[in-house]
Amino acid sequence: MNDAAERELKTFRGLAISNGMLRASKPSWSAELRDAITGAHNLTAFGKYNRAKSAGGGEVQYPVVLGEDDDGGMMLCWVKVADARVYILFGADRDLSEQIEIVRAIFTLSETQTDMVRLIAHGMGLTEAAEALGVTKNTARTHLRRVYEKVGVNSQLELLRLVVSFST
Repeated sequence: MNDAAERELKTFRGLAISNGMLRASKPSWSAELRDAITGAHNLTAFGKYNRAKSAGGGEVQYPVVLGEDDDGGMMLCWVKVADARVYILFGADRDLSEQIEIVRAIFTLSETQTDMVRLIAHGMGLTEAAEALGVTKNTARTHLRRVYEKVGVNSQLELLRLVVSFST
């Protein structure tokens, strides 16, 4: 881990170092992280990596939805395979814009609903998203409920899993 990652990890609520190992911040998130790392590790064999890279049309990198934090924000990291190594990427520089645009187009989300999805994908809880949109928490809740109805989910966690399921 480089110095920049170590500094950012201190403020990232989804991952932590414990006993010298990278772990999910909550035990209930550990299985998701472990499965993603195991799957990525299985791709480090040269032939498998090249097949995955060809099939995906570029680098082998995919998002992992860890879960929902205590404030309702979604915790998300990315697993990347490169140079026969597995990397865990996290923090604000990760983006799901292309997947969100696919969801917007498929489910005909309004601009405000799309903004709500984007804020949720960036780890904001309902209160933070309301502030960012300049609306009340109840209005933000209404926007989010309408998104749920359109896409057929019942929680922020399900919504984010749906968003990340669309590959770009």
